[in-house]
Amino acid sequence: MAAIVPQLRHVFSDPTLVVTHVALFDGTGAPLQRDVNLAVSKGRLVSISGGTDIRETRTTRVVDGRGKYLIPGLWDAHVHVGGDPSYLTLLVANGVTALRDMEGSLAVDQDWRHRIAEQSMIGPQIFASGPILDGPQPVWPTSRAISNPEQAKQVVDELSQEKADFLKVYSLLPRAAYFALAEEANRVGIRFAGHVPFSVTVSEAVAAGQASIEHVGDIWFSCSSEEEKLRRELLDAVSSMQANPAKLSHVYFATQVAAAKSFGWKKATLLFSSLAQHKTFVVPTLVVLKTFCGRADTQDDSLRYVPLEVRREWGRSVASCSPLDTEENEGYFLLSLSLVHTMWTSGVKIAAGTDAPEPFVVPGFSIHEELELLARAGLPTSEVLRIATQGSAELVGASETMGTIAVGKRADFLLLNANPLEDIRNTRRIDTVVAGGEFLSPVSLQTLLQRSLPESDLRSQDTISLNQAD
Repeated sequence: MAAIVPQLRHVFSDPTLVVTHVALFDGTGAPLQRDVNLAVSKGRLVSISGGTDIRETRTTRVVDGRGKYLIPGLWDAHVHVGGDPSYLTLLVANGVTALRDMEGSLAVDQDWRHRIAEQSMIGPQIFASGPILDGPQPVWPTSRAISNPEQAKQVVDELSQEKADFLKVYSLLPRAAYFALAEEANRVGIRFAGHVPFSVTVSEAVAAGQASIEHVGDIWFSCSSEEEKLRRELLDAVSSMQANPAKLSHVYFATQVAAAKSFGWKKATLLFSSLAQHKTFVVPTLVVLKTFCGRADTQDDSLRYVPLEVRREWGRSVASCSPLDTEENEGYFLLSLSLVHTMWTSGVKIAAGTDAPEPFVVPGFSIHEELELLARAGLPTSEVLRIATQGSAELVGASETMGTIAVGKRADFLLLNANPLEDIRNTRRIDTVVAGGEFLSPVSLQTLLQRSLPESDLRSQDTISLNQAD
């Protein structure tokens, strides 16, 4: 993938933009509004009104929205940018205008955020966690190892002072250290999210104030009638394998399936009620679960944006990741779709995330598949769109300034060529992206994607001007 993000600029001198006669879905779940004019200045939405003819002037660009549908910019609430700026390119070219980076260098993310804000770089708005916070023998070598409550509190204070937007907790964090971290995070006022440690139940994590539960595996555990037995088996297995990532994934996945088979409605009802009451989010990441269940589309066109050697490694990884046969994989995947629907109908808050770039989960493209899977789980298209916009903004505490189309909010929106309320797959039919007021035309979006191809001749260029692109 390309190593440099294009520094794209407006093709007009004044940053005022008006979209006219467009059909508007504002992200709140309200019905579609027809024939709307929307104006942008200095990166903010400054007016929304009934459609009237507006002339283009020397200082105002007018975009005719007839036949198009305007929705808020999409969020990927669980992505790993990993210091690779080409991921930002793919994300924004696919309509992702905000993200939670669930692991990485705070310094890099904060530098990118500053450059994006000053419009010297194109990319989504970034909410960053910094390093994963895990146990004394962490799963991933880049994680921060925590052994005891004192270390946990120290790490919270350090990351808070370094201006992390939230903290990412992980599976092997010791029980006492987890609760000390939670207490300190609540004291200093910083959110914490991520996996629920194997030694902690979801109910306990909810009561401790965890903002979101990532993936569905931990939910299955806490709904199982055999939860205590399965957790003990998992902890015993973990201690014997010294946190080998491949082995841990293998055992963890098999244990999740066992938990799903011993699902208890009474436990689930109490858990979902608690999640809803505490406004704890669940980020299901169904698209990566699909891969673990052996259902990845290895011929998808988006894979051309991934280097061949990476695709080959993905293939080897997926071939060895699932301990189940095809029928069991299919059954567990369908059960997980049903679980998400049941949580949603129980009032549990859902956010849309992908876990890109896990195998066959390509940054940017995968958010559209995640939305399609949420719809397949039985959620109405209007609710899926709300989850991917307003819901994710609420998760990070940014709903006052982002996530919906309203006067005064950040100008993040997409123009689509077809109605996403009729078919959620229409979120892929992007005509134009506006990210923080930056206007990316269809030609500019194609330029961004072309630049992201591993074999692209444009790869060596440092900048692309929209004047050139258009």
